[in-house]
Amino acid sequence: MIIDCGGSFPQRHLKPNRQLANVAEVAKQLSLQLFKEPRGGRVCEKHLEALKLFCEEDQTPICVVCDRSKEHRAHTVVPIEEAAQEYKVQIQSHLEILKKERAEILAFQSSGEMKSQELLKEVEAERQKVVSEFQQLCVFLEEQERYHLGRLGELDKAIVKVRDENATKYSKALSCLSDLVCEMEGKRQQPASEFLQVSEEQPCYSVFAKRKGGLVAP
Repeated sequence: MIIDCGGSFPQRHLKPNRQLANVAEVAKQLSLQLFKEPRGGRVCEKHLEALKLFCEEDQTPICVVCDRSKEHRAHTVVPIEEAAQEYKVQIQSHLEILKKERAEILAFQSSGEMKSQELLKEVEAERQKVVSEFQQLCVFLEEQERYHLGRLGELDKAIVKVRDENATKYSKALSCLSDLVCEMEGKRQQPASEFLQVSEEQPCYSVFAKRKGGLVAP
């Protein structure tokens, strides 16, 4: 709830006080009678007498004639000044209670504001902590990424190197085998007289044996 001064507080602190409202209304009327009467004072509309008394049962100013009438004869009647003073005392008592309640509400409001500020500070500190931790985590992950990518890069290079070396070795071996196959196919097609001829430099069987032995380690 928001009051005229701009402040706000929970509605559970607001309790209607009809008794105080009645006292205030009576006091207001009495004050008007005492301090705002025209010259000569207000008079009773019925008896044209000055309103000097106050009927507590009917809560209204009356004159001396009204006091003796059947309507007010059994009622409690006091001088209007005395009634006004009595209600002022009651108002003062209620006023002290209201001031105390107002002070409690202001204290509650101040305490709530301080608590809110403390909570906001805690939330901000937690936010900064989360941001810092995630920044550190990001740095760590970037370092781990660079490290593992570097190792994978080195592994790629090693694999490519072995693959190229094997490709070169197998290419040479295949070339030697292809030459040997061609040579042996040609030899196999020769007539028997030529097939068994021995070369002046090296007999054919020794050449064959040499090449056959060379197949062991290409």
